[in-house]
Amino acid sequence: MTVVEKIKDVMDRYYIKKEIKSKDHLIEILNIELTVNQFNEAIEHSMLTNDYKLVNYVLYTGFLMKYFNAENEPTLRKILLLNFHKSHEDIVSLFQLNYNNTKENIPSLLNAIKIIPDYLSPSDFKYPYIRKIIYAIGAQPEPDNVQALEILSQSDDEEIKKIALHQIEKRKKLGRWEAEENE
Repeated sequence: MTVVEKIKDVMDRYYIKKEIKSKDHLIEILNIELTVNQFNEAIEHSMLTNDYKLVNYVLYTGFLMKYFNAENEPTLRKILLLNFHKSHEDIVSLFQLNYNNTKENIPSLLNAIKIIPDYLSPSDFKYPYIRKIIYAIGAQPEPDNVQALEILSQSDDEEIKKIALHQIEKRKKLGRWEAEENE
């Protein structure tokens, strides 16, 4: 059984078959069944499957087990830009809170604003998602984050422009980390 199949099996036993009765029991089983290195392999493989349920299971496992690490960052940049899953907001949160020490994230975050997933396309979902992305851009290293925000402030989309200008103002006034604490 591959690592991805193992995660799918455990999660199906929890969500679908209801054989695993509690979140604590789920964590116990995942601790036995899965190492951080196996999780790294699973997250890479999940991207290639085009199976949204599997990607969601793998990402949930990462959150639950606190298995996200620097090795996952490049893969998450790629997964963020794929349309077949429904974990975009969770991935953006990872870039805002965990993966915010490398300017290499900024192009993927900028592209994520251009490639809105179908399920987030209606404007009442789209702009909160874009706001999250812009906050994640603001959390990236300076001065690259401010340069990216300045590009967004030139957008023809008034809402994007407004959010970007607000972030620029916060970043320039307070700095990178202080602005995050006040959001």
